[in-house]
Amino acid sequence: MKTGSARFERALPWLLGAWPIASLGAEAVGPGTGTAIFTILGLHYAVAGILIAGFFLSKLSRPVRAHRSKGLFMLLVLLLWALCVTLLNAQNLVVGIAKLGELSAFVILGIATASFSRGAGEEVFLKAFRALAAGLIAALILSMAADVGFRDVFENRRVPGFVHIRILGFSATIAIAITTAWLVRAEEQQQRWLPALLLCLGWTVLFWSASRGGVLAFIATFAILGAFLAPLRRNWGPWLAALVTGFGLSYLVPGLGDTGTQTMFDHDLTVDGLSTGRWTLWEQTLGFVAAQPLIGHGYGQFHTLAVSAGGLPETVMPHSHNVILESALAIGWPATAVLGGLVIWSWIKWACNVRRDTSEAGLASLLVVSTLLIYALVDGVYFYPESALAFALAAGVLSASSARHQLKRRMTRP
Repeated sequence: MKTGSARFERALPWLLGAWPIASLGAEAVGPGTGTAIFTILGLHYAVAGILIAGFFLSKLSRPVRAHRSKGLFMLLVLLLWALCVTLLNAQNLVVGIAKLGELSAFVILGIATASFSRGAGEEVFLKAFRALAAGLIAALILSMAADVGFRDVFENRRVPGFVHIRILGFSATIAIAITTAWLVRAEEQQQRWLPALLLCLGWTVLFWSASRGGVLAFIATFAILGAFLAPLRRNWGPWLAALVTGFGLSYLVPGLGDTGTQTMFDHDLTVDGLSTGRWTLWEQTLGFVAAQPLIGHGYGQFHTLAVSAGGLPETVMPHSHNVILESALAIGWPATAVLGGLVIWSWIKWACNVRRDTSEAGLASLLVVSTLLIYALVDGVYFYPESALAFALAAGVLSASSARHQLKRRMTRP
């Protein structure tokens, strides 16, 4: 059993590094088609399943003292509440149960990651996160090149290896978060060229994808965390240099439609124009929430409600582009307040732990979680497996670190 655990630990970086490249290769079944989309989604779920099984099975060979978490208990209660509301109120029960099942799977992945990390330690994830960042950026660059070279195959907002251009943006922010931690914690100056190069390339793709939300989310994350994490403050110069270099390089890559850096600035100077229609979308969502403010409509119901209100199925967004409104729509305002309090409490605890012990894996996890949380205020990072998988891994690592710090405090008490 110990041999199996060691093998999984060695295989983990290869699995996470190969995952983005494999998603790009999945286009071979039918470039730009629905078949490719289902193949890519199936691959994401398969990777999540392998990780869950591997983490739990590895734990069997490394017994760890059980850790009781009030936060996890509250999260499971909220999931149960979401299931009840979905069963009672959902207009589209099939979509609601399917999306809730997907969400639950990634919660289980987070629990499995935390359980594994408590026994194995954060260092196991150092190579795994680096491999994930390198694999993501390689896939992002290849996807960008293929999109430019085969425009007639990948129409509208579809890009090779990614269901939507914005998901490519989500993935770029995840890669940037991990490589920032890699750059900051590189032990020697000569070891910094690789993370610096990857960081430049990550910013290049993010700017080219015209993901304004992603750009602003990570800049805000760096500013907030940099205020009380000295390692980030000390490295703001190289980080900013990578951002500026990536911005310049992105202009060398041609864009069309929703891609291209210049697209970020081509908007009317109105609230709705600058928000790319999100202001109207949020007003519509608030109208739906007002119909069921206390208990909500069930999970994953925005598209169905918008179509029922007269929207065309092919033009209506699948989600509200705001995690707070999406939560209120699904489970009501009271439960959303509880969920919001849980998220804030967990984030503060995780950030304090990283400040006490700024390991690379811990910093990378905090950067990923913080960026995606801020990004979720303006886009649907909470709605897709690519970002949910990375969030679950990062949250699991941070939860395990928090449990270890809590155990140490108990053991040192007189």
